[in-house]
Amino acid sequence: GVYRWDRVNNWSGDATPEATDDVVLDRSSADDEDGSPHSPHGVTVQVRDPETVQSLSIAGHENGDLTTTFDLNDNTLTLSNAGATAFEIETDQSLTIGQGTLLIIGNSIISGTLIISADANVVFQGNVDFTGGTVMSDADGSDVPTITFDAAAAGANIAVDSGMSMDGVV
Repeated sequence: GVYRWDRVNNWSGDATPEATDDVVLDRSSADDEDGSPHSPHGVTVQVRDPETVQSLSIAGHENGDLTTTFDLNDNTLTLSNAGATAFEIETDQSLTIGQGTLLIIGNSIISGTLIISADANVVFQGNVDFTGGTVMSDADGSDVPTITFDAAAAGANIAVDSGMSMDGVV
């Protein structure tokens, strides 16, 4: 389904996320009555205005049933949890960033898949830990997304284990 960020009925507590909120998109609770996970469904979050939250986590079942797309509509989604984890994609989960900028001010843990569209930018300002994760582009031809590791601004480190891959991005 497609869900707008600015609609209160799309969020628990009937309130849109505030700058101090930790946002977790987790479909683990969306099990069938017998406890088995639903079949894979895509979720698209539309961000119509610049937004700031403290952190964003993409979580779910280990069978990879949560595919999430953030359509930023040429806006910036800022994750501002400096000195702590601001962004995490769990193992077997996938997040696509499209048409805008994801600015991460804080640490990142990528154990799942981060897909960056040709019209998107991702800026990391903090420690980045690729623990078996994948960063890739869904761009074709000469269109390549922008990925910035702004270590100078944050004094950050990039940790890459042997299971990490980057496909279509340099």
